[in-house]
Amino acid sequence: MAPWTGAELPALTPLRALWLALAAAFLLALLLQLVPPGLFPGYAFFQDLIRYGKTKLGGVPRPAACRVFDVPKRYFSHFYVIAVLWNGFLLWFLTQSLFLGVPFPHWLHALLGILGAAQFQAAKPLVPQEQSFLYEQRCLLPRKTEEKSSVVLLELRGGETSASQTYLNKKSSFYLISCMLGGELALSAFLVLLFLWLHSARRLFECLYVSVFSNAVINVAQYCFGLVYYILVGLTVLSQVPMDGRNVYITGDTVLTQARWFHVLGMMAFIWSSAHQYKCHVILGNLRRNKAGIVIHCNHRIPFGDWFEYVSSPNYLAELMIYISMAATFGFYNTTWWLVVTYVFFSQALSAFLSHKFYKSQFVSYPKHRKAFLPFLF
Repeated sequence: MAPWTGAELPALTPLRALWLALAAAFLLALLLQLVPPGLFPGYAFFQDLIRYGKTKLGGVPRPAACRVFDVPKRYFSHFYVIAVLWNGFLLWFLTQSLFLGVPFPHWLHALLGILGAAQFQAAKPLVPQEQSFLYEQRCLLPRKTEEKSSVVLLELRGGETSASQTYLNKKSSFYLISCMLGGELALSAFLVLLFLWLHSARRLFECLYVSVFSNAVINVAQYCFGLVYYILVGLTVLSQVPMDGRNVYITGDTVLTQARWFHVLGMMAFIWSSAHQYKCHVILGNLRRNKAGIVIHCNHRIPFGDWFEYVSSPNYLAELMIYISMAATFGFYNTTWWLVVTYVFFSQALSAFLSHKFYKSQFVSYPKHRKAFLPFLF
């Protein structure tokens, strides 16, 4: 089991409910692409709402009323300006709390509480022998297994069954496990928030200096959702930080001593996925530039190279891989973050499906072996 598991609350928090609802909505939108247009009332308005950029071209005729709500696709850069500022703001608060012991502001702590942040309160201290054993055996300590945890500490206490059973009730057992995981949770959230900020900064750079935007548009509803999205994602990460009051709940001398193998794996996967996404965006941008780097047109062409050899939208696939790398950094078993990944999967799959249909409709010579989103599968 991953080190995350013992410290997560099983309740359907507001954040989990929201990400679950978003994932379900985009799954439904994806499935509705299989419904014949004549069977779907309001089909044209629905298609206009979920499409953006090139996918608005070559699809169903756009209702005139929908054009009133168009904004330029180049406004994508606004999403990342907000993301860099907001998530940098949150990263600053988390860094201050982790390394300097500065409490979160009251408003931020209250907001995280509303969203369902985990709170751990002080419990009865362990005796030195138990502290030493749990520290040395932290990687072997069972997660979500109160019975096994009780057996371990019963053995440590020399078979004092009645006293130990009273001490190791469900609540205290949960606390003991979470105590040993506090640093790992805090470090995971810190790294994921750092990755999110770096991802946003890179995407902002790409929007400004790599991508070449045409006169394509997005719906104002999509634009507003994009502005809110990265604010919500940042708060989701921060809500995973274990808290004791307004302070980050950690154990050990420093949070850096809590580094684990999955932190390294997540970091490597993040760098790998980000590098591929950047390369894909460079390939797309170069389709509209000459060898001197000057933009010469805004037409659509068939991209080749890197993951484009396997799927039509490798940039969307790389986006999914980036979020999976963050799930790895969380130890693979963070339920809340997997709901975020599920949303990303369905939203990117929908965009990739529509892009794939566009390419196939525009280019007779489009490579037949390419899939839309997942190599060899979909």
